[in-house]
Amino acid sequence: MRICLVDYAGHPFQVQLSRKLAERGHDVLHLYFGQAITPRGMLAVSESDPRTLEIEGIRLDEEYRKYSYIRRWWQEQLLAKLFARRIDRFRPEVVIVANAPLDVARAIQKRCRKAGVAFVLWQQDVYSVALATILRRKLGVLGGAVARYYHRLEAKILALSDGVVVISPAFAALDASRFRLSPDRIAVIGNWAAIDEIRPGKQDNPWSRAQGLADRKVVMYSGTLGSKHNPAIILEIAEHLSMRDDAAIVVVSEGPDVKALERKAEALGLTAIKFLAFQPYEDFSNVLASATVLIGVLEDEAGVFSVPSKVLSYLCSGRPIVLCAPAENFASRIVLEARAGAVFSTSRPQDLLSGLDDILNDEGLAHRLGCNARHYAERTFDIEAIADRFLEVIANASSRRPDIRATALLEAR
Repeated sequence: MRICLVDYAGHPFQVQLSRKLAERGHDVLHLYFGQAITPRGMLAVSESDPRTLEIEGIRLDEEYRKYSYIRRWWQEQLLAKLFARRIDRFRPEVVIVANAPLDVARAIQKRCRKAGVAFVLWQQDVYSVALATILRRKLGVLGGAVARYYHRLEAKILALSDGVVVISPAFAALDASRFRLSPDRIAVIGNWAAIDEIRPGKQDNPWSRAQGLADRKVVMYSGTLGSKHNPAIILEIAEHLSMRDDAAIVVVSEGPDVKALERKAEALGLTAIKFLAFQPYEDFSNVLASATVLIGVLEDEAGVFSVPSKVLSYLCSGRPIVLCAPAENFASRIVLEARAGAVFSTSRPQDLLSGLDDILNDEGLAHRLGCNARHYAERTFDIEAIADRFLEVIANASSRRPDIRATALLEAR
């Protein structure tokens, strides 16, 4: 088949899926947004890749204004057209869309329906739930009106998708109840990380030596840090580690929230914290191996409808994991099920600090938790089985491929 996978973010595991589908003999076009600020995978075709694989970044001719709501909305309309035109030239039989803003996903879906191309939504977030909280907090009554618009938009995208992939059972339950989506349209396929690309290593490695971290106990946060996270916890950890002479916290991230956190740390005179930009993917194993403990933070309001993919990479690295997150969050449940670390409530930061000390002070405990993390990843992140599941979704979606003659009526509803 001719398959187009649009992963707006360019994350590592989505492009791994594209490679595997191409290896299976399908013609695959993998598209991503080239100006997104986020951890990236191997987004270049190598000599070892199948000839049936194409990878391409879509870019604007100007700076992307992510944090200017009006300008960003306009730019996303332009991006939707650019994605749709490239998809048209490829002439796929099915398009899978992940991580795209709702306006972009809807524009691609409309183009697919007009061309009789099957459309699969790979739902990484329930965007209207997250947007409702953020927009009401920042824009008040106007934010509520905008949130209602995006709720209706997300409902329409789901209703007109030929298949929907969700990343946890909680997402499936919400889609069935809140959006009244038929369960036979939904497939639950958990996210994963590439166990062959992210491997355990020694803390004393070329990357850690270059950063002056090889001889320290390192608490590391690596990944996106934004509105649904809780950066204040990171400052508390830095303040706590300042009382030790053998430890530091390292934040590997980018964006305005990170810059704001850096300014606060400087104002407080916190010396036990180091900020680094996103690192090249080829260094990622060594980056994570440099940590004694890997951490994640998530606001209570994120609830069950956000699953930080960084935690899945953490598991592959074979390092203990400490989360400050709601207990019902899917990532929290994974860490506890894997016996790979500990989960603490955002309302009790002192428990988190004590839990970090327990791991930093006990090499045997850290080793056991790290081994459990890697074993869980090896048992669970089987790309062959995952590719099989996606091919089932593609086959089912293709059987529902839209009738071009009926599309105009459905779109008008």
